[in-house]
Amino acid sequence: MHNIACERVDRTPGGPSRIEVADTFADMFRKALALSMVLVGAVAHAQLGDGQQTFTHADTLRGSIGPYRAWWNVVGYDVTVRPDFETRSIVGRTIIAFDAVEAGGRMQIDLQQPLVVDSIVTDFAEFKDGAIAVSYKTIPFNRAENAMGGSPQAMKKGEATTITISYHGVPRAARNPPWDGGWIWKKDEQGNPWMSVACQGLGASVWYPCKDHQSDEPEYGANLHITVPDSLQAIGNGRLRNKQKNSDGTTTWNWQVKNPINTYNLVPYIGKYAHFHEDFVGVKGPLDLDYWVLAFNEAKAREHFKQVPLMLKCLRSGWAISFL
Repeated sequence: MHNIACERVDRTPGGPSRIEVADTFADMFRKALALSMVLVGAVAHAQLGDGQQTFTHADTLRGSIGPYRAWWNVVGYDVTVRPDFETRSIVGRTIIAFDAVEAGGRMQIDLQQPLVVDSIVTDFAEFKDGAIAVSYKTIPFNRAENAMGGSPQAMKKGEATTITISYHGVPRAARNPPWDGGWIWKKDEQGNPWMSVACQGLGASVWYPCKDHQSDEPEYGANLHITVPDSLQAIGNGRLRNKQKNSDGTTTWNWQVKNPINTYNLVPYIGKYAHFHEDFVGVKGPLDLDYWVLAFNEAKAREHFKQVPLMLKCLRSGWAISFL
């Protein structure tokens, strides 16, 4: 590093020598690196919980791969949520598709208190009257801090099934998002409701049941169904598949991600949004670009996002990203 700095810095009359400049540069670099490490540590500490100095049983359940997590692998999530801005509450249902990587039966599913589990059911296949019949069976379960344990059925390695968890309640509210996470209940500059979730450090189980460990992403992605008043828009991950207008003045927005996704990245964004679209001419055909921005910022966004096609062209030519 000193050699590079000496070669690039000219000495001016009365100024510092090259080696002094190099030492100063190196010292500044070391200080900047030390500061960045402190900041990263502070951010990580804030994300992981309120200045906490000791680990609890709840931390162990969420952070480790115990025997009730190790034997099963998440294949896909199907998450349905209906938030109520006035009561700061949600009603939800999550279907977890999974397979057994080894023989097992009892499983741990994570859902943070104070959310309440109403029921857990599994699809159960049996040979009946000369045919295979699939029925649904309610699973008894017990809560342990922010996790629950249940036994859908004894499974052999390679077998697959689903479980469906219905739940409701008032989720933890974010106090200082995104650093201190939870569900976000705000209003935009024009007084419209705006809702979302910040949960990278806190964990996705703060708002939906899941296997809340970053080592297990669903191979086939996730579906996200968000029901909101007709006056609002609900934006999710992936592609918007359709919207279903309900008879009670609400609309359900159905989104789909086809690739693996981390549980904390599956997030709803609910508010007064505007949408605009453009096509980008890719190497293998047109690519659709969809922008969802808060409605009062639409004019600014249309101007700002003019740089997106230029950025994609830069990535294609400079980084040789083949699909662009």
